[in-house]
Amino acid sequence: CNEGTFGADCQQTCHCVSGGTCSKDTGECSMGCEASYFGTNCQCSIQNGVLGLEVTSGDPHQLFVTWQPDPCVSGYELTTRDECEDIVYQEMTLENAYHFITGLESPLSHRVYMRPVYPGNERGPEVTFPQITKPTMAPVDVNFTSATPYSLSVSWSKPPCGSRGGIITGYTYKLTEVSPESQAVIQSVTSDESVTIEGLTPLTEYSFQVAANTTVGAGPYSQASNKTTSKAPAVDDTPVPDSSSAVAGAVVATIVILILLVIVPIVLYKRRTRQTKQPLDIDGDVPLKGRDAHFLPDQKPENPPSAYATVNPVEIYPEPPPTPKPKPDLKPRWVSTNSPKETLEQPVVDEDEEELPYAELPSVREENLAEYIRSKDKAGKKGFPTDFQKRYY
Repeated sequence: CNEGTFGADCQQTCHCVSGGTCSKDTGECSMGCEASYFGTNCQCSIQNGVLGLEVTSGDPHQLFVTWQPDPCVSGYELTTRDECEDIVYQEMTLENAYHFITGLESPLSHRVYMRPVYPGNERGPEVTFPQITKPTMAPVDVNFTSATPYSLSVSWSKPPCGSRGGIITGYTYKLTEVSPESQAVIQSVTSDESVTIEGLTPLTEYSFQVAANTTVGAGPYSQASNKTTSKAPAVDDTPVPDSSSAVAGAVVATIVILILLVIVPIVLYKRRTRQTKQPLDIDGDVPLKGRDAHFLPDQKPENPPSAYATVNPVEIYPEPPPTPKPKPDLKPRWVSTNSPKETLEQPVVDEDEEELPYAELPSVREENLAEYIRSKDKAGKKGFPTDFQKRYY
C-alpha cells in the first residue's frame, strides 16, 4: 500500500498523528491517532454521524427507527418533534441497530433527530429523518408596531406548522424604499421574531418582507407590508450653550460669591470699628468733624508750660456746658486796726479769689480748629480770653 493507506486492497485511510507510522495490515499507529480520531486503528471519529437512518410507521402512535451499527458509538440520543417542531419524545438508547418510539398522541407528521454519543460523552453531528428542508411558507402576522421619523419596528410569527421544513434557525428580512427605482435599503438576518430598523428618512414610504430560515436555507418572503415614517419635529434654532462655557460660568459665579462672603463681613467690621473707635488727627487730638468745640479752663499746673508748647485740652459736648461762677470766700477773718484798743470784725476778700465774669466761648469747627489755634498763638496774651490768661500768665 501507498503511504497513508492500509487493509485489503489498500482501501482504508490511516489517521495517525504526524511523525508516526501506520501498519499496512491493521492501520494501527505507532504514536497515536490524530485529533478527533480514536480506536485501535484510529478509524473512529466524533465527526461521524449516524449512517443509514430510516423511520417507518406501522401504527398512528408508533415509529420504528433503524440505522447502521457503529462499533465506535457507546449510545444514541433520539429526539422526535411534531410538525410544529415541538419535542414530543426524547430518549437515550444503547441499542445498536434499531429502536421503537411509542406513545405518540396524534398521527401527525413527525421528524426524528438522532445523534451518536461517543466515549467521554462526546456527541457527534445530528441526523434527521425525514431530512430538513427549506420552509415552504413565509412567516405570518407581519405588522408594523411603531414608526418614528427615523425608524420602523416590525414583528411577525413563524410559518404555519407542517411547512417549516425543520427547526427555524432565524429570519431574513429586507426593507425597500417605495420609489420608481424600488431599491432595497436594508437586508439582514435575525434570530428574533421582531426588528427595529433605524437610519431612515422622515415622511418616506417603505416596504418590508421577511422569510424563515432552517439549516438548509431560507424559505419564501412574506407579502410586502408598507409603512411611512412620521414627520420630523421642528428644529429649534435656539443655540445650545456650550457645556464648557456653562461650567466656566458656574465656576466664576461660585468664585464671586465666595469673594463677597469674605469681603462684605470685613467691610462691615471696619465700618463698625470706625464708629466705635474714632482715629486721632495729625496732632493727636480727637477729630471734631461735624461737631462744635468749646475750650474749658484747666486747672493751673504747678509749673505752667509755655503757651507755645502745649494746647489746652478740649472736651466735646453737643452743647456748651454750663460754667459755674466762682464764689468768693466770705469767711470772716479777724484783722487788727490802728487802734490797739479796738478790734473790728471785717470780712476780708482775697484778691486772688476775685470773681471773674463768665465769658461765652466761641464755637470752632474741626476743619477750622488748627487755624484758630495758630491765630490765637500769634496774638500772644491777648489772643485767648482773660480767664485762660489769668491762670497761665
